Amino acid sequence: QGKVRPSSSPPPSAAPPPAALIVVVAMQQGTVAKSWGVFGWNYNRANYKYDQGLRWQRYTTGRKMAMAQVGMFRQDITDLAGVSMSKLKIYGPIYGIVITVCVTVFVEGRSGLKFPGPPVFISAIYLQ
Repeated sequence: QGKVRPSSSPPPSAAPPPAALIVVVAMQQGTVAKSWGVFGWNYNRANYKYDQGLRWQRYTTGRKMAMAQVGMFRQDITDLAGVSMSKLKIYGPIYGIVITVCVTVFVEGRSGLKFPGPPVFISAIYLQ
């Protein structure tokens, strides 16, 4: 019943640490923090520089792929237009001759211009 509970405070015989000791501990902790900070900066800096190289490579590769894609699109357009152009190279002269004959038949009423016209019954067949 008369027992005294032990307190969590240090015993009165323990003297507080001197101020010089506190300064030394703080300097050591500061040096540790500084060295870790420099280490962290260099570590991140190396990763950043490495990542910059990869980022630039990824950017230029994407640009090259985009230019190749545009080139493929242009090649597709050229191929599609080439089909029509090759057909028109064949059909164009034929259409020119056909239009010439149609104009002479419908306007002049005969199929021959630089030579005597054909018999009348053949021109009648054209005009039907």
